[in-house]
Amino acid sequence: TCDLGIDYCEWNYTVDGKDGNSGIVWGNGEKEIEFNITFNKDSLHVLNITCKDIAGNIITDIEEFKVDNTPPKTNKTYGNPHWPYNINSGASYPHWISTSTPITLDREDGGEICAVGVDKTWYIVIPVNDSYCESEDACNSICINPYNESCKNTQKTIEWCQENCTNSSDFEGCVNDCVHHCCDGQPHQECGPYPGNLICDITCSIYSDSCGSDDNYDEMWNVYKNPFTIPNESCHLIQYFSIDHLGNIELMQHQCVFVDNTPPVGTKTIGDPKISCNPINGSDCWWVRDHVTEINLTCTDQEPHPVNNEEVCYKVSLDDSDVTADYCDKALENGWCCVASPTTIIFKEDSLHDLEYYCRDALGNANDPELEYFKVDSQPPIIEKTIIGPQVGNCPPENESDKCWIKDWTNGTGTTIHIEAYDNETYGCAVNQITCDWWYYVDENYTLGGTNITPPFDIKFYDETEHELHVKCCDALGNCYEDIETFYVDSSGPNVTKEFIGPWYTDGYSEWIDTVTNISLTANDNLNGECAVGEDKIYYRYELAPNESWCYSLEQYCQQLHTPEDSGWIEYTGPFGIPTESCHVLEYYAVDKLGNVGPVGVNCFFSDHTKPIAEMRVDYPYLNCTQGENCDYWVRDHITQIHLNCKNRGPHPSPLDKIQWRIWSDITGNWTEWNESQAGIEGPDVTIIFTEDSVHKIQYKCNDTVGKESNLKEKVFRVDSQPPVIEKEMFGNYLENCPPENLGDVCYVADNNQSRVNITVHDNLTYPDCAVGDVLCRYVLYWETDETTCKGRGYTWDSEKSMCIVESEDFTENKEIYFKEDSTHHLYINCTDALGNYIEDSETFLVDSTPPVTTKSYGTP
Repeated sequence: TCDLGIDYCEWNYTVDGKDGNSGIVWGNGEKEIEFNITFNKDSLHVLNITCKDIAGNIITDIEEFKVDNTPPKTNKTYGNPHWPYNINSGASYPHWISTSTPITLDREDGGEICAVGVDKTWYIVIPVNDSYCESEDACNSICINPYNESCKNTQKTIEWCQENCTNSSDFEGCVNDCVHHCCDGQPHQECGPYPGNLICDITCSIYSDSCGSDDNYDEMWNVYKNPFTIPNESCHLIQYFSIDHLGNIELMQHQCVFVDNTPPVGTKTIGDPKISCNPINGSDCWWVRDHVTEINLTCTDQEPHPVNNEEVCYKVSLDDSDVTADYCDKALENGWCCVASPTTIIFKEDSLHDLEYYCRDALGNANDPELEYFKVDSQPPIIEKTIIGPQVGNCPPENESDKCWIKDWTNGTGTTIHIEAYDNETYGCAVNQITCDWWYYVDENYTLGGTNITPPFDIKFYDETEHELHVKCCDALGNCYEDIETFYVDSSGPNVTKEFIGPWYTDGYSEWIDTVTNISLTANDNLNGECAVGEDKIYYRYELAPNESWCYSLEQYCQQLHTPEDSGWIEYTGPFGIPTESCHVLEYYAVDKLGNVGPVGVNCFFSDHTKPIAEMRVDYPYLNCTQGENCDYWVRDHITQIHLNCKNRGPHPSPLDKIQWRIWSDITGNWTEWNESQAGIEGPDVTIIFTEDSVHKIQYKCNDTVGKESNLKEKVFRVDSQPPVIEKEMFGNYLENCPPENLGDVCYVADNNQSRVNITVHDNLTYPDCAVGDVLCRYVLYWETDETTCKGRGYTWDSEKSMCIVESEDFTENKEIYFKEDSTHHLYINCTDALGNYIEDSETFLVDSTPPVTTKSYGTP
């Protein structure tokens, strides 16, 4: 032929527009030559081949090749439910899903420019030991991919299935069904290019040098077409990979995951206090207390591989009204409050509640709801007290200001406090089963009365004092009410205090009262005691004592004569008097408002109705006034003593108290203030001596110790302390200072039976109304001579004075005295008025009756 053969072929290619490799192959005249060109980079290659035969004919072939050596990339994602929440973004092991969790395999062919596209994705799910799922390091692939070199027959069957499914509307589904039918490790006449001769097997093979299922695993590879689920619980190994149309196979990927479809188990624990009640609609029922009893809901996920992270979801209704929102701090989920387990619910209000709850784990596996009923009772019992028997005030006390007095049982008849207690039915959930304790404090000392008593019951006190009573009643849930009230327990009657109103006297042993004296009785029911209920009535009686000794010797004789049970008592309505004189016995007692009778008081005393007498005694000097003088006595000031005395009268006179007096003087025209002095002393009670001449009046009266006053008496006194006045007048012949008045005066009188002294006397009229008058005078005229001469002349000799008494006599008003002898004469005069006011007058007269002698003499010369 004319074909001379190929001389050579020359080739080169560019990679993404840049020079790549090149080469030349010599034909050496061969009719046909064969050579291989390989690309070692994923990219767009433009291959230029030029061949020249020996004859010089040249042919050039230029072709583009998209080179793809990069396997696909498969990304697995878990749909919901799954755990942890970031399971698809690198969450650490372990992982959980449920049998309903969709598993999606997203695949993308590798290579930036020349990716040929993914042919198919394979996956296999194998149950493995739980340890595979515990950590990422423990999770390892088991199965080799079905494209292993030892499984060529399997690859051929797969390719055959792909060819047969070319026209199928569901290519991947058709291929998957075909492969799973034909590659189950059994011969099938209708399968593969070599029916019945080759065994096609896509079950898990764990050895790379064999093709066929392992004894431990018979799971088959699946061609992925849609998200799939794992139908059984356990730890599962998921292996998967993708292959592109060029046969580039992705490295095997795997992940281990727990499949958990088992819901948690819910546990409800009811704290104290609680009491079981009859089931409602077949569901359990409990009495509990609001704000106290804890209802603890706990969810526990179940083995063998619990996802945990449990939540409890609950609903609360109150008397058929949903109140879940009131018990939830977050948004509700279709009416349920779902919170982390465990959680505690405490009811907030009294009523019939139903609590419905269920548990779910992190995958949403939930158990069936459970329903229970709760009768919520936080109402304490109601305590009612009834006071039976003597009582006064607000009984039983309800408010803090209320006071209640009762009587104790010391004497066998007292007041009973009757206690009733019943549970509060306000909300219809009363648990009842009430028991009570009671105790009381007396002066801060605790006394237990009774414990665990089922009402009703009675309380009695046996001590007379203030009782702080505590009654505490509790229902079966421990709802308690403590009633604290104060009772003033009084079993003693009042004491009566007697008081004399008006005149009264005691000497420390006996007592006296007067006609006007009233007796006041006051009942005091322990003034300083809180428990004194207060007096109600006072009774009294009085009568003559058996004898006076009852009033003089009280301790020995004065005693109780009657008891309160006797008749004859008078109810006291106000102060009263004793109408008769004598020694009396007064008895009295009081009854308080509880009927307690106090002690009988006894008092013995004299009732004195006779007033005393005021007396006066006037000592000398004094004169009784005569009719018309308008006075009672003439007295002298500074001398006459006037004595005032008081005198008692009557059979049982009270001691004297005082004497009172006052004085009037015509000098001032006023009365003095009343003076007073103790009466009844020995001797005169009061002595009065006037100190000036004047008309005086004395008013005086007496009082005894019970206030009786004598009649007022008045006496008028004319007080005269002025002596009489002596007046002398000279007649006849006399010289010098006559009559002599002052010391040294010289008076000469002639003795001629004519010269004389005329004496006139009268009472002093300085205070004319008080001159008593009735002046009596005496004079004595002495003559200086010798005794012989005296007696010789018939006169009387005064040997004491050694003078001769010429004459002497008494006179009243006037007297003329003549001088008869020559020589010195001494005249003595004294006058006294009727009260003894006295005056003396003494004067000397020189009497001369001898005529003078004249002597003549001559002088010189």
